[in-house]
Amino acid sequence: MASLVQITTTGTLIGLGSALGFVLATPKSTVRRSPETRALFREIRQLDIAILGTASLQYGVAVTGVWNLELERLRYLDWIITTPLLLKTVHTLAQSVGYAGTFKTALVGAIVMVTAGYLARFVDRTQRRLWWAVGMLALLVVLVEVYRWCEFLKARGVRLGALPWFFYVGWSLYGINFLNPDPASRSVLFNVLDFINKAVYSLVLQTVTRRTATVVARQQQQQQLF
Repeated sequence: MASLVQITTTGTLIGLGSALGFVLATPKSTVRRSPETRALFREIRQLDIAILGTASLQYGVAVTGVWNLELERLRYLDWIITTPLLLKTVHTLAQSVGYAGTFKTALVGAIVMVTAGYLARFVDRTQRRLWWAVGMLALLVVLVEVYRWCEFLKARGVRLGALPWFFYVGWSLYGINFLNPDPASRSVLFNVLDFINKAVYSLVLQTVTRRTATVVARQQQQQQLF
């Protein structure tokens, strides 16, 4: 199983690096866009680069052993940064079509969720179940916010496809896998989940961003008519 951990860790690094390369290689402007749609593409691109870059760095450190940090601890350094950024991608999409709600609730929920997981794993193991429950409660708060954003987007005519399910299912599986008593299989599953919820999510995000930009352009045309 140890070799499988190494294989999936390296594979996830390659997948994340490839996704990052794809985002960086994608032209910033391939079609005629309004200032609003250009701003949307720019912000989503910046968030995507930050997410994939942070995750790639974490896995790169794990594979090379350059700082002699164990993978389990490195994950939480990654997650405390990338979890809010992943949420911000959906909030940004919703904002672009008129959503006026705050991001603060999701941000606080994400920080509490990751912090509770770290405390349960490394600091207060005697209260592991309690901290796990705190983290799952924070996850529930976060998912409610994601649901609101996604429903707002759908009400404006944006086709989201599989995007919400990366959060509803993908993120829930992190919490379930946390309870896995076997460190090796737990690490393998976390590697797979990171690949899906970051590298694969990035591809879906690009598609949904284009669909959202189409809706933004349509809204602008309607406003000009009136």
